[in-house]
Amino acid sequence: MLMRYASPAASAGTPSGVRTPRGLERLNAFADAVVAIAITLLILPLVDISASYHGDPGPLLAAHASQLFAFGLSFAVIARFWLAHHKITENLRTYNRTVLTWTMIWLFTIVFMPLPTELIGRGPTTRGTAALYIATLLASSVSLSALAWLGGRRAGRRDPAAPAEEAARQSGTAWGTPATIAIALILALAVPAVHLYGLLLLVLEPWLTRYVRRWYARRQADSRREPSGPELGKIASNEPQKPDGA
Repeated sequence: MLMRYASPAASAGTPSGVRTPRGLERLNAFADAVVAIAITLLILPLVDISASYHGDPGPLLAAHASQLFAFGLSFAVIARFWLAHHKITENLRTYNRTVLTWTMIWLFTIVFMPLPTELIGRGPTTRGTAALYIATLLASSVSLSALAWLGGRRAGRRDPAAPAEEAARQSGTAWGTPATIAIALILALAVPAVHLYGLLLLVLEPWLTRYVRRWYARRQADSRREPSGPELGKIASNEPQKPDGA
């Protein structure tokens, strides 16, 4: 006879849909563990190569320079993504199913990252391998941007101790990095010689995002100052009428 499992929340009379701070802590701890494992896996192919090598490390490193480059690039990418995720979750007080789903999508892209890293490190970088690597970065960046947007969208989801300006900044600049990576992906597909060099656009992304934010803020400020059509009509109707012949 099968026994039904009753969760502690259900036995205590707590609704199963309630999200507790401990649940958010466990989600973040799980994400940290997955990222730590994935970033460690990046070096394992080089460790396997060096296990059977005896001699000066110079020739070994020179022979596998492309794999070292791929390892360093992916290590920096995952580290940057983790830092972004850390900043996002620092502002969260609670979570819901949508936040959980986007977190799992992001973790999937992080776990998948060692595969395209090994492909670009093993052989010549083709259009397909470059596109796969950049597409993985794009999927990871989109999921993080969705988390940042969700965190800044509702005040009830933010930690009261977290500055509202920081959450608004993250939400306002959430889509700058995915847009830049998408351009790099289009370049890699349209111009095969570009390969991964399109990712250098990420160096300019903070300045471009800052410019767009300032332009949008000025536009919003101008729209608040300028009266709309109905308001102009109301102002005109309230003006005193001049008598005829005045």
